[in-house]
Amino acid sequence: MRKLDNRIATLIRIDEELYEDIKCLAERDNRSINKQIEFILKLYVEKELDVSKDNDKLNQE
Repeated sequence: MRKLDNRIATLIRIDEELYEDIKCLAERDNRSINKQIEFILKLYVEKELDVSKDNDKLNQE
């Protein structure tokens, strides 16, 4: 893998129907498909990390 501007180039396989859905969202949001996938992943990871932090706080109380 090679890095591009602090990003790592990866090869992933995506279901064709999911790809088409992402492509529609990317066009709607004026993003490339790659940027759309990166955006979706970032949102998901941030949400999961927030949930984990909240759970850690509850477990500490």
